[in-house]
Amino acid sequence: MPKAMVVFYSRKPEQSKAIQAFCDSRGFQLLAEPFIAFESVAFTTENLEHEIVFFTSPRSFDFYVSQEKINEDIALACIGHSTQKHVESFGYITAFVGSQSNKPKVVAEEFKSWLGQRKVLFPISNISNQTIQAVLPNNQFHEIVVYKTLLLDKKLDLQPDVLIFTSPSNAKAYLKNQEIDSQKKVACFGQTTGDFLISKKITHTTLETTDEAGVIKYLEQL
Repeated sequence: MPKAMVVFYSRKPEQSKAIQAFCDSRGFQLLAEPFIAFESVAFTTENLEHEIVFFTSPRSFDFYVSQEKINEDIALACIGHSTQKHVESFGYITAFVGSQSNKPKVVAEEFKSWLGQRKVLFPISNISNQTIQAVLPNNQFHEIVVYKTLLLDKKLDLQPDVLIFTSPSNAKAYLKNQEIDSQKKVACFGQTTGDFLISKKITHTTLETTDEAGVIKYLEQL
């Protein structure tokens, strides 16, 4: 009997239900396991003048609102539709949504055009790539670290045939204790993760969308 294809996905099982169902239907074995964890950081927005708050992920929103109230006169911006959906599920309205969250440089230019002369606050991780901020003048934005990204020190018991990374930090943590040989098929979420894999000379496919549907579409083609 041929060995079942093993698929690694760097998110928790509860974030992988559709992928699990697909893998079960195809006889694949899914390893849904993040290689990173997160830790809250105390912060204050006192004296940080801003009219917009820009969320780069659902996580940046969660850690921000765990400590800070969003006033009605503050407009909210999101890097993409997944973050928008998450933010709006809490009853907020988003004023700006990036068209292609998997291409942050594109979103950066869209946001710069939309922002005009207003000032923006970015709640970020301690290892943020700061792609959106890079296109703005320094006097137009503030950053606050609202959470830390921790790289976990662990190793998988099984060797995956397919690896799907959802972030550069997950890929970096994975490579701490294991290698990815040229026989593996590798895919990733977004341009930033792709750039990290390129820096490690790892051949990969960048998924069309940064969600479970994007993963399933990729797996269907294998």
